[in-house]
Amino acid sequence: MPAKVYLAKDERYVNQKILDSANGKHCTVNGPTCIGGTETTVWCHSPFAQHGKAGSRKSHDCFGCYGCRACHDWLDARDNSRAAGRVRYWRFVDAQAKSLLILLREGVLT
Repeated sequence: MPAKVYLAKDERYVNQKILDSANGKHCTVNGPTCIGGTETTVWCHSPFAQHGKAGSRKSHDCFGCYGCRACHDWLDARDNSRAAGRVRYWRFVDAQAKSLLILLREGVLT
């Protein structure tokens, strides 16, 4: 079994090109509160510990997706909805895959 590899907490991966790429993109989360459009889309960092999230520390920039303001709140459980964590997790995984494909196609990631 391969050894697990972890980055030290102080080695957060940051990529401003990823963050800037959200401008003008459509939401890939399409959660139950989605408002659509491109005006409020941001790069939503993963809210899950396995992606580097810890307390007030954001996850690594490579673990994220394009999301509208409402879906961002939904993913981070700031909307007071009762959606189960596993629902948010799988919705995030799907949105992340779509977003990473966009990043690759646009040459942001190589």
